[in-house]
Amino acid sequence: MRKINTKQLTAIKPIIKRGKKKFYFRYYCPDLQKDNVRKFANTEAEARVLREQIKEKQVLGSSTPAGAHTPIGVIRDKWLDMMQLRVDDGHLAQSTLDGYRDAHLSLLDPYVEESIQNINAPMIRAIFKKMAWNDGRAKSYNTKGKVFARIKAMLEYAIKHGYLAPDHIYKYVEEARPITVQPDEVQIPSESSVKKLIECSDDFWKPFFLMVASTGLRCGEAVALPWRNVRLNEGIIRIDRARKTDGTVGQPKTKKGVRELFLPQALAKMFSDMPRKSDLVFPLPEFQEKRVRASKSYSLRRLRGKNEYKMMTVEQVCANGLKPTIDQNQIDWPDYDGDHSPRIKCLRHFAASKMIALGYDAVTVQRRLGHAKAETTLNIYAHLWERNKFKDEGEDMVKGLL
Repeated sequence: MRKINTKQLTAIKPIIKRGKKKFYFRYYCPDLQKDNVRKFANTEAEARVLREQIKEKQVLGSSTPAGAHTPIGVIRDKWLDMMQLRVDDGHLAQSTLDGYRDAHLSLLDPYVEESIQNINAPMIRAIFKKMAWNDGRAKSYNTKGKVFARIKAMLEYAIKHGYLAPDHIYKYVEEARPITVQPDEVQIPSESSVKKLIECSDDFWKPFFLMVASTGLRCGEAVALPWRNVRLNEGIIRIDRARKTDGTVGQPKTKKGVRELFLPQALAKMFSDMPRKSDLVFPLPEFQEKRVRASKSYSLRRLRGKNEYKMMTVEQVCANGLKPTIDQNQIDWPDYDGDHSPRIKCLRHFAASKMIALGYDAVTVQRRLGHAKAETTLNIYAHLWERNKFKDEGEDMVKGLL
């Protein structure tokens, strides 16, 4: 095996590169621990300055910590182990950590054998490029932002424990940060569309859609709502559990997700008229109208056994409740053209937008929606508060002019 020349620093030489005269020298790079690395400059004076900088660095030694060659997979496992301690202490939900592991950091699987120092902006962009839904649509900036935040948190752990230089994120990773969520990414249906959806729904789906549109519940929280948490005499529902993507039922997405919400009188009346054949307020319906393929007609389709009560998935809510109602009544819905399922989350965005229009502050909206902190609420809906402010300013500016 060839011995690396750790003292290599050659004289400056001219070279014609791509038709232009340049100057270069070869040297040993302490950071890469390689010799015969070439450094190019446009002028001989610039090359001299670079050569002196390299010479000084060779004397001082590598600025890269010795642990920088630790595999990404090892650092990922160490960070997840640290986060598991937070779960054990009750500071983080197990389902949230599972989401970090399975939905976010699993995207690093193709790179687990590479050194942790190799995580850079091009690698993260390559990960983003592969992120897409099953129908081929690219995932949103918001979703990419969550992946970036998990990778950054893992790198911050690596820096804190001496695996990376303190400036690694700033120098090599930060430029891959996805742009802030744009207002048009938050798909909000009009009030007339939501009203028509509720009016045209059957006795099962009408209270479900009204509940989500008036409280801003996550769909997973709505389908897991048990009757024991509905207090009609107090006009309150308690949210303390949610269905997860893997089918299990656990705590809501965040600690602030455990909350109590007031029921509007109209919704409380609907709840009082509903049958209680299951522990769940909204179990999977026994039958649902299904569109006949290549036709505009609908026929009943059995979804479960007569005395079998199952918890719905988000996909079943969209496919069996939201989509048929929208299609049959030609309701205008954001980002929906009839091919894929419409998004139930639009009702949550509608609830948030209505709270903001009514003058609720960020902390109040955060608590109603169950966000972990008000910063999350502002990141998603700041443009709605700005829109209200601009409207008020416009009214103020025109006073006295007409």
